[in-house]
Amino acid sequence: MPLVIRICQNLRLPINRLVSEEISNTDAEWNALATAGSWAARRRQQVFRPRCPITRVVCPRSIPPEERERARAEIKACLEANLALDEPLSILMLFQKLGYGGTSRGRTWFPDLCAATKTKREQQVETYRQELLRARSEEPPPTIAQVALRLGISVPQLYQRHACRALCNALAARSPDRLRFQRTKTEEALKRALEEPPLPLVILASRLHKDANTLRVVFPDLCQRLRTRYMAHRGLEQQKVRLAYENAVRLAIAEIADAGEYPSLQRTFSFIVKRNPSLTSPHLTNLAIRRLRMQIGQPAQMLNPLDSAICF
Repeated sequence: MPLVIRICQNLRLPINRLVSEEISNTDAEWNALATAGSWAARRRQQVFRPRCPITRVVCPRSIPPEERERARAEIKACLEANLALDEPLSILMLFQKLGYGGTSRGRTWFPDLCAATKTKREQQVETYRQELLRARSEEPPPTIAQVALRLGISVPQLYQRHACRALCNALAARSPDRLRFQRTKTEEALKRALEEPPLPLVILASRLHKDANTLRVVFPDLCQRLRTRYMAHRGLEQQKVRLAYENAVRLAIAEIADAGEYPSLQRTFSFIVKRNPSLTSPHLTNLAIRRLRMQIGQPAQMLNPLDSAICF
């Protein structure tokens, strides 16, 4: 049965006709099949049929004049459009896209356009070579992707140029030098940060376009010194803020008490904000009140009953 099905597929006939009917020589389907040829012949035509009709003949003189003129006009238009590109294709690639097996038609009909395309491609390759040579002498050496970005092309396009392949490999071999230079530059930046106003490591890493965790792994000693320095600076700043709130609270309580009122948290905070708009934290104000009460021996939780409902 599989063989019968395969025969029906190759002959393009329904299985019921092949098995149950007698097909005569005058049958329409059979005559159409015989005219088109066997399945294998049709398959070969589908696989090896060129996309452009001009390639189906060996001698171009056997082509009808109308078809030859159309092919000539098409080739000329494609060559001119390709030459106008910033990065033209090679003549072989262009003709392969058009469906031709070779470039003889274009080189015979339009030698000037083909020569101009070749010259432009050679000039581009020389431009790429000069840029790669300059990149090799830079400190630090750029990556191949950076060079390709300067030229406005992709990395595979740069590697496809045979004259540039060796230079690309030489530039890629300088990757350790680039990493060493970047590490030295990062280390110098971290050392300079020890002499500048202290900052968190996360902010320093973002300024250096690095990851903070990577810096902790690569430069553990410098990162520890930066952290210790920042934590000490942060402690001093917090102590200054606490002293500022304590002095402001002490003055506010004294003036409120002289006015014959109870120095509650709400009154004290309102007085502080009026005197110094930069002190805007009720929480720090409350902590300063508690510390002052502990210093004079007054219970920290003793509040006016009218203010007991106020929550900060």
